[in-house]
Amino acid sequence: MHWMYSCKDVSRLLSESMDRSLPFYQRVLMRLHLAMCKYCTRCKQHFEALRAACRHEELYGNELDASRALSNDGKERLKKFLKNHLSGTS
Repeated sequence: MHWMYSCKDVSRLLSESMDRSLPFYQRVLMRLHLAMCKYCTRCKQHFEALRAACRHEELYGNELDASRALSNDGKERLKKFLKNHLSGTS
């Protein structure tokens, strides 16, 4: 066992943690790495977003209709927010 995980280890564990509970020592070492690595933290956020999107699709299917679509202004505000949020600036 390593005392520190690599980014490759953490990305694998992040994926595995979506499907099963990790042992305590793996969770601790992964959190230690995440506290220091902005790239793996971003990877974790992406995994969480993908999981949320998949769950939404699983629950609601294709029930979206035109009445629930965003306005062009809303789309631009969302793009700006996501760009700022994912780039790490506020």
